[in-house]
Amino acid sequence: MLKIQTCTYIDKYQLNVVFNNGTSGIVNLQNDIAYEPYVELQNIKIFKHFYLDHGAICWQNGKIDMAIEYLFYLANKNKEEWQTLFKEWGYKN
Repeated sequence: MLKIQTCTYIDKYQLNVVFNNGTSGIVNLQNDIAYEPYVELQNIKIFKHFYLDHGAICWQNGKIDMAIEYLFYLANKNKEEWQTLFKEWGYKN
């Protein structure tokens, strides 16, 4: 089961994410937080206050989180070795 081991804030809406399968990468969530239920995260003070819960990034006492698979996709979307999996998940045509 894919989980996030560590996550650190970088800048603006970027996070460095390390997964339990040994991969890591930077995710930029600026476009994602333009939509409900994430619009509150446009406030950078709120965005910076995340925590990990059962391997997922959460905000505001667990009310807001993002799918681990989606974050994995964002962190690794340009890596050739994951393209088949991303197609299976529906992230690639």
